[in-house]
Amino acid sequence: MDIRQKEVAEAVVTQLNAHNDFVMAFKAKRSYRPIYDLKQDSELEVNVICLEEEEEVMDRGFTSEFQFVVDIGVQYKFPRKTTDAEELEHTDKLVQLCQEIGDHLRDNENDTLPGLAYRQKRTAAPFSPELLDRRQFTGVIEIRYDYDDTV
Repeated sequence: MDIRQKEVAEAVVTQLNAHNDFVMAFKAKRSYRPIYDLKQDSELEVNVICLEEEEEVMDRGFTSEFQFVVDIGVQYKFPRKTTDAEELEHTDKLVQLCQEIGDHLRDNENDTLPGLAYRQKRTAAPFSPELLDRRQFTGVIEIRYDYDDTV
């Protein structure tokens, strides 16, 4: 991981952790692993991974523009004795949390890294049979950022 990727991921973590009005409380952390096998019931993990960096040289003076892809993984382990109705209610909140995280990153500038500019969001909630068999929700919010390190 490049130093800029680390800075971008840490800036996103700081931005998420500074906001305390999400539908579910969490503490985001920077990680290299997007998916964990959660062991504890009712465990919620929010991990930020900066996956890609693309650099484009803009002129012969070596001015560059950078683009980054950041994935935010949201995982939750359902309690063992969860009914179908309770699991559906938890899942609704988790899908809402994924939406809120993406909306928050879109609607608010990142004060930690001034040159970081939101460009695009994609949200996916991959309900794989393997994870569902382990009573685990996994949602992924992919954010694309432009970054100008001269700001």
